Amino acid sequence: METEWNNDLIDEQVSIDKGPRPVFITVLCILTWIYSGFIDFMMGLYQYLTFDSKMAQLISQQDLLEDQKEMMLNNIDSSNPGEQFAANIMDSAIDIIPLAIEYGKTLNLVAVLCGITCIVAAVLMFKQLKVGFFLYVASLIAYVGIPVYLVGDNMLMLSGSLLGGFFGLVFIILYGVNLKHMK
Repeated sequence: METEWNNDLIDEQVSIDKGPRPVFITVLCILTWIYSGFIDFMMGLYQYLTFDSKMAQLISQQDLLEDQKEMMLNNIDSSNPGEQFAANIMDSAIDIIPLAIEYGKTLNLVAVLCGITCIVAAVLMFKQLKVGFFLYVASLIAYVGIPVYLVGDNMLMLSGSLLGGFFGLVFIILYGVNLKHMK
């Protein structure tokens, strides 16, 4: 009796027809594999593994930026909004270096883990499983949210996270439109 129930369950699972996978989902999954696999995973892993050797370079860049900031502040016209904006960018660049030193390995590890998660999510969506979409959304929230949480309101970090968040949101919308083709 028990084996009959298991066989019925297996037959029922096998007979679920998801229909043909739309070409658009295939294209989105391929783009996700390329971006998540190369940019997030490979670059994040490389930067994670080489981070310690680049610490001295980061510290020397901070000294150079502070010297350039001093020269710029001596020649800035405070009534000119363009020059004030440039000074704010320089401040953000200087402020982000100690944060990069403190959180660099963590942020690179986040990129690697989110890259792996996005690859798995894309494989699941390629197989037309809805759970892949929710995994993808959670991964992108972590990919954008964790750096903002750790680094705070630094202008350069926020602009990078917002740019990544924008493209992630576009992909979430594009995948979301195709959820009807997933089970």
